[in-house]
Amino acid sequence: MVLTYMRNEVIYVVELHLGRRIAYTRKKSNKTQLELAKSIHVSSSHLGNIETGKYQASNDVLFLMSENMDVPISYLLNWDKANEETGQKIQRLFAAVFKNDFDEAEDLIKLLKHPIESIEQESSKYMLEAVYYFKRGIINKAFAIENDYLSMFLPIDNIEDCSTEFQLYYYYYMMQSRFIKENFQESYLAGKKMLDLWDDQNGDITSIYLNLSNISMKLLYYEDSLTYIEKALSLLDTPSSNEQLYCSAYIQLSALYIKTKQYDKAINAVNELKEFVEQINSNEIKAIVFQHIGTIYLNQDVYHQALNYFQKSYDLIIPVPIEIVQSIIICHIRLQSFDEAKKYLLIAEKYITTEYNQMLLLVYKAEILLKEGNEKEYWKIQKKTIRYFIKYNHVEKLFDIYNHLAKYYFSENRYKESATYFMEMERLKDEKNFKENGFSFVNTNFTLNSK
Repeated sequence: MVLTYMRNEVIYVVELHLGRRIAYTRKKSNKTQLELAKSIHVSSSHLGNIETGKYQASNDVLFLMSENMDVPISYLLNWDKANEETGQKIQRLFAAVFKNDFDEAEDLIKLLKHPIESIEQESSKYMLEAVYYFKRGIINKAFAIENDYLSMFLPIDNIEDCSTEFQLYYYYYMMQSRFIKENFQESYLAGKKMLDLWDDQNGDITSIYLNLSNISMKLLYYEDSLTYIEKALSLLDTPSSNEQLYCSAYIQLSALYIKTKQYDKAINAVNELKEFVEQINSNEIKAIVFQHIGTIYLNQDVYHQALNYFQKSYDLIIPVPIEIVQSIIICHIRLQSFDEAKKYLLIAEKYITTEYNQMLLLVYKAEILLKEGNEKEYWKIQKKTIRYFIKYNHVEKLFDIYNHLAKYYFSENRYKESATYFMEMERLKDEKNFKENGFSFVNTNFTLNSK
């Protein structure tokens, strides 16, 4: 059921219709369809048809629903009418979340209490609240909002028929949500849509460029990633123009050069960051600097040096990012200090927020088992991770696993098995070349234009 309504002399077609709101309100009231149907004197099948938009509810039925679900009748009657004051608060909430002004965002979330009459405005509030929790790392609360509310109304097939403002909030939410869930392709497309909708009234676009750079890197679009970083840096004339974004840009640049094995350029980016960090005295940024230096050493197989810098990073911030703990685990595995690796595996389990991170920890557990000679237990775990990485097309992680297996079996003089995994690595390279329109998985040493 698609309903059309007038606002500011423009016609908007909105799929977020009354039936979904009734279903949401019923569930929020902890009522089954049968319970609510009995209390409003209709059959459960009739109520089901109202909730799916097949039938329209009469005003009498809406009044009975209002009484039984303890919401104002205006919440059901005025679902398509935006409130100007509420709209202004939502605009401020978007600005606060976008700029990481979490105190302001928290205050506005408290002000925007249920019920908000307009479905479009209520959905906007919940999308931005979910992003607020994603950005603060409180993932379980963001997922709760998705499950309890947003799953009832999203995704929206005809989003282009909604207001420009609503589209902007929608794509911002989609970019952040899909990134957290490692659906990087959808995250990337949502970020590109944000760029199309952006205008000067929405503020500084730098952070969108940095988001897209990070997503591009996850997708192995390295040249795109660099382009977005350069666009961001072009908007940051001096470090003082926006300290947070300036740091983010150089963190991103360093990460990109590390990813493409251009370590001299990575060190230059890190040194630029170090110089600035000394001025602002930020432990968080210092920790990232140490983490990046550690990663450079790790990628060059200098494990003692890498571990030293990862440990410095680990000691600087609480809570510790799981990526740092994972790097420490890798160093201990490479150094054959398996007891230490196991200790940090237990620590890492406290910081798991996604299935992807859970799978990475299983990879490390499996690797320790294999190093200790327990091949049977190794395969019990590793089969699960391989299935996961195949399902979600995490080619790099599959490549790492196959590379490890190929080298392990070669060292054990099991050449047939070793050859199998070397062939699997070649197959992955070929697949990636086709899927990424000519991108070469092997050749990550291409020259990036330095800033």
